[in-house]
Formats: sequence, C-alpha cells, structure tokens
Amino acid sequence: MLSFKRVILSLLLLSTTCIIAQESEWLLQYWIPHIAVNDVWQTDLVMDNIGSDTIQATVFLYGQGQVIEEKAFEISAHSQAVYSLTHGDCGLVLSSNANLTVRASYRSVAEGGIAEFLLTGHAYATLNFTYSGPDSKTRDWAGLAVMNTYSLSGDVTFIARDASGQPLAVANQSLLPYSRLVFEFGQAFTDIDVSLIARVDALSTVPMTGISLAGIKSNQILVFTPSIGRKAGGSYVIPHIADETNGWETYLIMDNTTSDDMQPSVRLFDNGQALDPLFVEVPANSSSTLRLENQPSKSQAQSGIVVLDEDGVIFRVSYRNLLDGGAAEFILNRQVSESLVYCLPNYAAADLSWMGFAINNTSAVNGQAKLSAFLDGNEIESQLLSLQANSRTATTLDTLFDQPMFDQLVIESDVAVSGIDISGKGNEQLLFTQALNPTLADSGSDVDELYFPGDNLNWRSAQPSELGWDEEILEQAFALAQQNRSSSVVMSQDGALIAERYWTPAETNRLGSTPLGQPMEDVASVQKSVTSILATMARDRSVLDIESPVSELIGVGWSQAPQELEVLILVRHLLSMTSGLTSNFEYRQLAGSRWEYNTPVYSTMHKVLEAATEMSLEELTSKWLTEPLGMEDTYWSPRGEGAQNANGLITSARDLARVGLMLLGQGSWRGNELVASKQLLFESVRPSQDLNLEYGFLWWLNGEGTLIPTAPTDLVAAQGASGRRIWVVPSMDLVITRMGNNPSGNFYREFWALIMQAAPSGD
Repeated sequence: MLSFKRVILSLLLLSTTCIIAQESEWLLQYWIPHIAVNDVWQTDLVMDNIGSDTIQATVFLYGQGQVIEEKAFEISAHSQAVYSLTHGDCGLVLSSNANLTVRASYRSVAEGGIAEFLLTGHAYATLNFTYSGPDSKTRDWAGLAVMNTYSLSGDVTFIARDASGQPLAVANQSLLPYSRLVFEFGQAFTDIDVSLIARVDALSTVPMTGISLAGIKSNQILVFTPSIGRKAGGSYVIPHIADETNGWETYLIMDNTTSDDMQPSVRLFDNGQALDPLFVEVPANSSSTLRLENQPSKSQAQSGIVVLDEDGVIFRVSYRNLLDGGAAEFILNRQVSESLVYCLPNYAAADLSWMGFAINNTSAVNGQAKLSAFLDGNEIESQLLSLQANSRTATTLDTLFDQPMFDQLVIESDVAVSGIDISGKGNEQLLFTQALNPTLADSGSDVDELYFPGDNLNWRSAQPSELGWDEEILEQAFALAQQNRSSSVVMSQDGALIAERYWTPAETNRLGSTPLGQPMEDVASVQKSVTSILATMARDRSVLDIESPVSELIGVGWSQAPQELEVLILVRHLLSMTSGLTSNFEYRQLAGSRWEYNTPVYSTMHKVLEAATEMSLEELTSKWLTEPLGMEDTYWSPRGEGAQNANGLITSARDLARVGLMLLGQGSWRGNELVASKQLLFESVRPSQDLNLEYGFLWWLNGEGTLIPTAPTDLVAAQGASGRRIWVVPSMDLVITRMGNNPSGNFYREFWALIMQAAPSGD
C-alpha cells in the first residue's frame, strides 16, 4: 500500500499519473479557487468531519502555480478544524473520506462583511457566474475569481450578459497551471455599465472552478456564490422562506444558461398545505426572479420545491433584510435525506450575534427528528423536534439548547428532510449555508458472480497477478496507450478494477475533472452506443417500436427525401446506419439498401426517443441509465454551432466502464433488471443488417475478427472520434475503456495483442 503522502505527491506531479487500483487509495479533492490575503481581507479554510471516523486531510497552497505550503490535518469525528490562510492565491485539499466538508470563509477586517461557501471537487471547462437578483442594483462592486485546476496553461473567454441574456462585453485571459485570476468588473469591462451584468459565462480550454464576488456598502455586506458547471435537471428543494412580517424578502432566482426557453414549476407550502403551482417562464439565456413569501397573495409560504426536468438552469434562493440591509444567497441542490449535518460557523462566533437553523420536512407525513449538538467532537446536548408534514421549522439555537455554541448539529429523522443553517450579526452580516448529508460508504454488491460497484471511492479492486494476468506485459500495453496520447485507460474484470491509468496529453480537450481528479471529456460517438441502450430500454418498456416509420414519431419533413420515400425510413434504419440519406438528410438510396456511417442522421434518434418516451433526453438518460448505474460524472452538453450532432456526452472513463459492466450483466445492475428482455439487448449487439457485419444497433462488433484482429471475436465496442472507446469482452468478463486523443493507426491491434498476451491462460 502506498503511503498517504506518496499518493498525494503522485497526484500533484500530474505530468503523468499512473495508478494501479489495488496499490493506492484514491483521494477526493476540494479546490480553493480564491485566497484573499492582505490588510483588508482574512481568509479561513474550515474543515468539518461530519462522519463517525477520524479523517486525514492535506492542504496545498499555490502561488503563481507552484506549491508554496503543505500542511496535514487529522480531524476527529464531528469536529471542526480551522486553518487561517495567510499566503498563496488558491489551493487544494485532499482526503480519502467523503465525509470531509470543506468551506472557504472570507471576512472584511475593517468593515465586518463575512461570506463562506462549500468547496467542490468538480472542475469544468465551462462555468457560469451569477449576479442577477433583487440586490444586484445595490451592489457597490462585483467581480469573480477563477482557478485553473489543470497541469496545462489555458485560455479563458469571459462573456458578460445582462438579465435578458444579451452579451454586454467579452474579455480574454490566460491562466497558468494551478493559478488563479481575480478581477472586479469595473477593471475588466471598462466600456459598459457593469451594474447590468446578470451572468458571466467563462469558456476555457482547461477545467476550472471559481466564485462570483460582490459587496454592498463596500465590504460590510458580502455575497459570494460558487460558480456552476453542470446544471442538472430534477427537483430542487427550497428549504426555507424567510418571514416577511419580520422584514425579510425571499426570492427564487432562475438563470437559464441554454438557448431554449424553459418553464420550471414551483410548488410552495404554507403550514403543510400545498399552494397552487406556479409555472415560471425563463427565456433562453436570461434570468427570472420570483418573490416567494407572497406568492400567491394572502398566503405565507414557508418552503417549496422547484422542478425542471431539463438541464441548464441554475436555481438560487436570495434573502434580503429590509431593516438592516443584509443579503445572502445560495445555490439550491437536490439533496433530501433522513440524516443531515449543519456545519455551524463556530469559527466566526466573535463576529456573529446569533446562530440558527431551518429544517424542512419534505414528506407528506408528520415526523420526528433527534437533534444532537457536537463541540470538539463530543455530543454535548440533544433535543427531539416534531416535524409537520411539508413544513419547515426555523429557530435560533439558543431557543433549543442550553449551550448554543457548538460546531455541528446532527439531525436523525424518520422522514426525508432538507435544511440550512442561518446565522448573522444583527441582520446585516448574514451566513446562510445548506445542510449536508453524511456520506454512507457504498462498496457495491455481487450478483450472479459479477461485482457491481457502488460509489467511485469504494470501487473494489483486484491484483492483476492474483487473477492470472502477466503484469509486466500489461504494463507494456499501458505504456503503449500513454505513447498514443491516451488520457485514461480503465480495466475491470468481473466488475472489479484491476488497473487504471491517467495521463495529461497536451492536445486533449479536457472538459472537466471528477472529484477524484479523473478527466472528463466529450466522448464523441461513444454516445451512439449509450443511445442504443436507451432505445433498447424504450423497446423493453413497449414505448418504442423500431419497425415504425420515423415520421410517425417526429412528423413528416424531418428529412429532405420525398415524402413517399421518407415514410419508408424506419427507426431500425437509424439504429443500423441504413437510412439511405446523405449527411445533409438528402435522399441517396432506398432505406435498408445501403450502409453508411452517418452522424447527423443518427442524431435524429434523440428526437425519436424524446417523442416515444415523452421525456427530454436529459431526463430519460438520468432516470433510466445514469442514476441507476451511479454515473455521477455523465451528462449531455450542447455543442457549438456547426456540429454534426447538437448534443455531446460528457463523461469519465470510470462511468464508461459502468456502461460496459451493465452490458456484461445483460441489462442488470445490482439485481435490478434495467432491461428485462435479454433478447432485445442481445439483438442490439449482433449484426443489424447484412451490409456491414461489424455493426449492430449503434454498437461495433468483432464477430468477423476484422474490427480488431488481435482481440477476441466476441468483443463489442462503443467507438468515438479521437479513439474514445468502451470494449466489452463477455468471454473474459472484461471491460476496458479508453479516452484521450487520436492514437496511431496500429494502436488498437498492438494494444489488444499485448492484452491477450498478458491475459490469464485459458482466456
């Protein structure tokens, strides 16, 4: 087992990261995008252990892209560690335990303003910084900080937009590896009225993280909000709506980052009673603001839910105090649980005059919760609290506890709850932060002699040599992959990881990184095989008939073919690349009579699936595939103008391995039959026509031994541009995924020759 520190150093070097799964412990990362260090600002790093085991963490501070400080911490269960950051401009926290919660806290030394936010391990090449809202006109200044989390330099384009989505200004900047850029808008956008800026989009060649910065009354009131990379659809809980009778206003702010109009629905609750739903129009690329506590009139809403199945909208809740001018906001999440932990700002007790919390019972039945207060890791007091159905309870700590100063408030409930902690100095300096779920380790499960992983941090690994593999030859295969511009190779047998490798080829377009630091990329036409699985699931649920004409599902005129010939193009022909159309959708040949690889026509399958299932592509993929398989780093993302396919699938090598494992499991996942009809799945990975026996329903096949002559003939492949691959070999219970850039023409043949030489005898 490698030492904790040795693994950290291997991750920090990052020029080449080669990790054998069974030799090392994966580390979760938390990026510190901005450290404010001068006579005006104080920055603290606050680390809370919300679990029941001691956690080790190591903090690295960067200055001009170089590590200038390293400090190790050991944090006991339910305790808090505070580290004052006195130098550096950005940083990184590494830990092997998902129950570490990390916050960055900023305080204005002279004027008393205070702000904090949770740090994240994800990084994205596209970020959105939000500024629209009720207090945007009263802000004295606004800006942003962005950090390059990658080992290569990057170029960033910042596009400032107004509330209607119109571009106001563009700025271009360069980012050194592991460095931070921070600016106020008045300095960066000199030719516009910066008070009109409602959102800034940052588009980069490297994965980034960042925060939006704003101040009211100079630095007395601070509004700091994390930037957002992925905007996932679903149900978002509004855990607390402040009481307007006490001088509060509460707003729901919806930032639509897409080119399509959106209509989220908002359901508010008044003392457990559901009010009439509201449907809010949010035009493309614009922002909409809804005041909550007086919607509809004559009702006092206390909590709510906002629902949008499509990806692309950021939901925030903003609070304003009309008496003292305080302002606070946070990004909503989809977190609901029977366990919550409030990480209280005890570190800032001297700067605050009150601390409290709000807890929202999101279920339709009454419940009860045990509230346990912890100080320095010890439980010092507990209380029982009754929870009315669909209602929230908000109170200050001193009304419930004899000793209201503590680090954490742990909630154990018999109903699903959400919540926020609410603290302030008067009602001017405010800290509102969402409560968190303790993370229960999920090590996966074995079903029918096949292992299915739970969470990525606890994915089971196995020693290749113990399974009969020749590790020396296996290393030759991985060296070949590295030489051929691979960014990752993940290899599993019987579901267990036997090896994985990560590199940083300079020319790879890395669109993000996972909390484990693994690359995320647009995997090009690998998405076709994912679409094939979705189509098989739709057939299995009897909502899609592939013998139906495409025009029956999406309407006539979808192609340039004459109508009498268009109606002969069946869904089957889209799946088998035999539509008879050109890439411009013009008629070339009778459907079924010609095989031609055609990405633009294939992309019509997305519309077909949406019509057949009555769900958006994002909702369908999430409900049927990514959520059941635990693919937390996979999502659809719009591509730029001129792309042959408007949707790109962003994912990681591990998430692709889950897809291969589901195929290996014949449509099952941990005992759940995601595809009940094995025959339908079998049909998708067999020749779909007699014109190209290497092609099934959007899967590539090696049955003739011509796809990869050195690989087993039962190999099934998802293939994308730049050599993105999923390889599944049922006879070996083997799944290999590869991401990166274009390899040499002989790479696949040579790679698989080495894999087969290294394989256990008899396989």
